[in-house]
Amino acid sequence: MTFLDQILPRFVRDDPLLAKLFTKSGGDVVVRGLGLFLILLMNAVLARVAGVEAFGHYVYITSVVFIATMLARQGMDSSISRLVPAYVAKAEWGRLNGVIRWMLLRVALVSLALAAVGILILPFLRDGLAPGLYDAAFWGMFLIPVYSLALLVQSALRGRLWIVLAQIPDLIVRPCAVIILILSLSYAGYQIDGAVAFQVVIAATLLALIIVAYWFNRSLPKEARGVAGVIEAGEWRSVSSKLLLASGANLLLTQIDVLMLGPLVSTDVASFYSVASRISGVTLFAIVALGSIGGPMVSELFALEKHDELKRLAKVIGRTAFLAVLPIVCVLAAFGGSILSLFGEAFQVAYTPLLILLASQLATALFGPAALLLTMTVHEDAAARFLLMSLVANIVLNAALIPLFGMTGAAIATGTTTVLPVLAMSIAVRRRIGISTLIIGRIGGDTRSD
Repeated sequence: MTFLDQILPRFVRDDPLLAKLFTKSGGDVVVRGLGLFLILLMNAVLARVAGVEAFGHYVYITSVVFIATMLARQGMDSSISRLVPAYVAKAEWGRLNGVIRWMLLRVALVSLALAAVGILILPFLRDGLAPGLYDAAFWGMFLIPVYSLALLVQSALRGRLWIVLAQIPDLIVRPCAVIILILSLSYAGYQIDGAVAFQVVIAATLLALIIVAYWFNRSLPKEARGVAGVIEAGEWRSVSSKLLLASGANLLLTQIDVLMLGPLVSTDVASFYSVASRISGVTLFAIVALGSIGGPMVSELFALEKHDELKRLAKVIGRTAFLAVLPIVCVLAAFGGSILSLFGEAFQVAYTPLLILLASQLATALFGPAALLLTMTVHEDAAARFLLMSLVANIVLNAALIPLFGMTGAAIATGTTTVLPVLAMSIAVRRRIGISTLIIGRIGGDTRSD
């Protein structure tokens, strides 16, 4: 019995469903929580050392890079984490080797192509960009292939169920390396601007890629080594494109407000808002960790038609996530101004947007794991539609509210279009699967009695 098994309540240890959920997700929660803290610390160091203007350039181009890496991965990070365990379980070594090599090659080629296009386009935009923003954008393009491959290999390692180790390079190693390098360069007298920040992040991300690639290679079964790869491009492309639709819309929802604040207001304001957005994102680490373990469990119970157990699992995930989110929201709301000031006194102007974003995160937690139940069953198309509609609404609301209210308008737009799709997905889950994802109501019995 592990230490985590011992500290769990007896009613959890005696319930195989709950024991599996909490013991498997425990380590992921710790790593994600520590990682989110380190990423915030990394950004605080960058903001303090580089200054508001240079940090604004870095934040704005980072949002562009995130979208480019999403396009480069083509949904393959999600599909490889689903396909790898299936092929290993069936001892289909040819398909295992084939999917790894095929997806790595496609992501590498597309990410390099996107980076090259960006580098070629930038000179035509140079006159309209601030000098610091142009230099940051130039180096940001080189981050696209490195980060795309790092995230793909990380997802593959998660598919081998090395859940905790898969998170360490990106969430622990990378921010720690950035912090050490930035502080060392600053101490040595180097001027830290957006370009230097990206050079440091590229080096740290490359280190993370090397580590996660080494661990993934070690995780592969010996039986798979030397087996010729079998390519099933059509099937893999179909699976990936469906997952790209949902994950891509979700990522754009987290970045479009920052991207629109830049041209509509300024990159400085975009950096203030981005920090508030990142701080509010801390509330999600427990939800994401529970989902990473609960997702495969949902898929298994749905396939086996164990409706009562599936409903119980959904309630437990939802309630546990809400109980984790609530105190974090309260703490961040109470001390948000002080936390923002760690990035610089100027960042305190983002306190009101932070409160709005925190309120939306708490509201979404009330509806439980609705998105998880749709994407991990046979209803991922519904989740994708809701997210796409929300994305369109988000763009329209941002365009209308940012010119009037600045950061506060962006927060209202994002908060509104964060809650509404979760509400819609909760209704869809009840109608399609017969399960209420609301955290209120009884765990057992018919959904109509909730």
